[in-house]
Amino acid sequence: MKICIVTTVLLSTFFATVWAQSDDGCSDVLRYSGRDESVETTEILVAVTTYNKYCENDSVRNGTKFDGALETFVKAVPLKFGVSTGSTEERTRAFCKTFDSDYKKNVASYRAISAANAKSTDAWLRCKELSSKGIAFHPIIGDKQILIGVAKLSNAEHYVRGITYDPKVLNCTVPESEGVAKRAEATANTKQRLQDKPWQITCIRQPQTGRNGVAEYPRTEISIDTTSYPPF
Repeated sequence: MKICIVTTVLLSTFFATVWAQSDDGCSDVLRYSGRDESVETTEILVAVTTYNKYCENDSVRNGTKFDGALETFVKAVPLKFGVSTGSTEERTRAFCKTFDSDYKKNVASYRAISAANAKSTDAWLRCKELSSKGIAFHPIIGDKQILIGVAKLSNAEHYVRGITYDPKVLNCTVPESEGVAKRAEATANTKQRLQDKPWQITCIRQPQTGRNGVAEYPRTEISIDTTSYPPF
């Protein structure tokens, strides 16, 4: 499964601290991909995405499985739209019931927000799905450098099997990879067995000449392909 992270220009922070303090990193994926949207906007995106995926009006969709995948979604719902206690099933049913009226009152604006942030929502969905399978992503995006940590959250085997991006915009490297014990260029053929500590992808943004000759760092995408089976 692939996750595509859309980059924007934001201030960078110390990578190790962020990894230690964050959960699965999906909130960071949504925040960075969403052009640094307000907290209110990101909360709406999380709630609407979860509602569309698991609710049918004020009830849970037929056939929904109250498994680990659903648990990662319902736990991400902001408290003002959900509940913080109970089983996954109880919390999901409570969310669908309480959010339905709010959604219907604001359906036009909520749909507009979702449409404007479709790519970031897709990245968040994929991040949550991968989190439920035991893979975590933590992006830190600065004006000239991008750091993306990838690690496993369980005892299962997980692998990266390729990293793709526009080399005209980014220059990406990894500290080591399968068969290569030193820092090397990240490519679509890069493979790595994940550990429970972050394997860090480092990208340097390549400036482009903008208006009046001023250097600009354009919006771009990085796609990281993962698998639960050895890709080599």
